[in-house]
Amino acid sequence: MQDLIESYKRTRRGLRALRTLSTITADRETIQEMIHNCSWTIDYMKDGHFKKPRRPIERRSMWQRIILMEPKILNGLFRENMYDSVEQGPSNEQTALLNEIMSLLSRRERECFIAVYGEGFSFAGAADTIGVAKTTVSTCISRAKKKIAEWKRGMRDGEEQQIDL
Repeated sequence: MQDLIESYKRTRRGLRALRTLSTITADRETIQEMIHNCSWTIDYMKDGHFKKPRRPIERRSMWQRIILMEPKILNGLFRENMYDSVEQGPSNEQTALLNEIMSLLSRRERECFIAVYGEGFSFAGAADTIGVAKTTVSTCISRAKKKIAEWKRGMRDGEEQQIDL
């Protein structure tokens, strides 16, 4: 194992010398990545395990915490059989129902509600996106929920229509 580690160290030294001689930026970046990979491999062979992240997940920056995913795929994962297929989307009846519900809300409540429940932002993320305070988002969401709950009670009293919110 020591021979292999020494071989990687020699390779890393050669790459560092090559990086100083290179004048093309793309080549320097590729060589730097190779140096990093050699260093990581050497550390792994010495320690015998992966190094832990420097910060816990809650202290990482936003770009390190975000996992990008197509919204249609996400809906398909959590609500099976919600639509006939993930690509089809909501039916005309469901779209009309959503439009009716959204028309109950004020512009600000609608923006906050869509940002949090439609786009998946946290209250703080929605506040940054919309340009308001986090408490404003919280207040708007609670008001929107109350309006939707009242609407649902009215629907149950008046019409027998099943909705899933």
